[in-house]
Amino acid sequence: MAAHDPKPSAGLHPNLREGPYYAPGSQNERGLWRSKQWIYLGPVIAAPMTHICVTLYRKTPPNRRKLMIWGGIVGTTVLAVANRLFLMHHSMGNATTTLNVVNSTAWQATITGQTVSINPDTPLGPPHVATVPPGGQTVMKIERHQPGDVRCNLLINFSNGSYSTKRMNVKPEDVTRTLQLTNSAVILDGESIPIERGNPPAHHHHPHPHPHPHPHPHPQPPHHQPHMPPPGPFNPVAPPAHGHHPHPHPAPPAHGLTPVSAHMLPRGRRIRLTSVITGQNMRIKKDHTVDARGGMGQFATFEIDPSPEGFLRLRNVADPSRYLAIKNDQLTSGTGGKFCHLAAFTISPGIYCLKTLEGNETVGFNQDGAPAEPRHVKNGPRAQFRIEFC
Repeated sequence: MAAHDPKPSAGLHPNLREGPYYAPGSQNERGLWRSKQWIYLGPVIAAPMTHICVTLYRKTPPNRRKLMIWGGIVGTTVLAVANRLFLMHHSMGNATTTLNVVNSTAWQATITGQTVSINPDTPLGPPHVATVPPGGQTVMKIERHQPGDVRCNLLINFSNGSYSTKRMNVKPEDVTRTLQLTNSAVILDGESIPIERGNPPAHHHHPHPHPHPHPHPHPQPPHHQPHMPPPGPFNPVAPPAHGHHPHPHPAPPAHGLTPVSAHMLPRGRRIRLTSVITGQNMRIKKDHTVDARGGMGQFATFEIDPSPEGFLRLRNVADPSRYLAIKNDQLTSGTGGKFCHLAAFTISPGIYCLKTLEGNETVGFNQDGAPAEPRHVKNGPRAQFRIEFC
């Protein structure tokens, strides 16, 4: 990002609009505006004050005029010193930006704000962190304690695996802003910021430590690369990727079944599940209901999106707000909560099933493709699927 905003600030002489020293919104521009302001306010305030002082002096007895003059000098000195301290406090850039955060999504959001100085771009103190539950709201305060231009790198991480970033100006004055989190975008004071999927940029909060940053991020070592199986039939006996482990809270094995390790279903990979009893793919329809009459489209395609606790979740590609869920003994779709936590098991080579974490309810369909009651589905054809990577 450039050292200063290219847009000139109104009210400044053209010769002062160039260069980072008088960057729009900077402490220097603000101080210049204040000095120009006093040029006009000074006479307006001085005229009535002079009239009051002269009137009081004339009405004061002669033996008390000297005391009044000294009192005026001392009072003026105290006011001048207090004003100077106030201006020094603000000239050092001490200010707080208050963010009123409203989370209108169905996911928990963690907001991290790292203040940085520019020229060079270095962090200033520890980051500010706030967590907002689904449908909740909070107040986040971002403080600055230094002069010059200060920015804040905002990172909003949602529990569904999406994120949003924003670099905003932290003004040297106390301001209040509104940050609204919606399903489609993050809105900061009316400015729409897109929500993205995947991992946020590696250097968003940690500027490059070298004086001359490389134009490309450092490649990750091979043992950090996620294991991404090739398109085709799911192979649960493939070698695990280094550095990847099963879910931190794996579901207990169902009777006679083999759990599928988490590293075999990596985050972000898309799959289709073909029902053995119907020969068609499972899908989540536009009305959020589930059946096994799907084809090869996005409604019948699911993205692996483990929960923050590490449990398997299947997100619909056509409608990313919907996950496969079992709730109240019904096979349905949900928004990613505990009813969307599933566990995958191997029934026989190439045949799999999906169960709740307790193992007493199973995803299954009748022969007509309609969902079966999960409590009445065991491990027979109604519960069986073939899994294919897209």
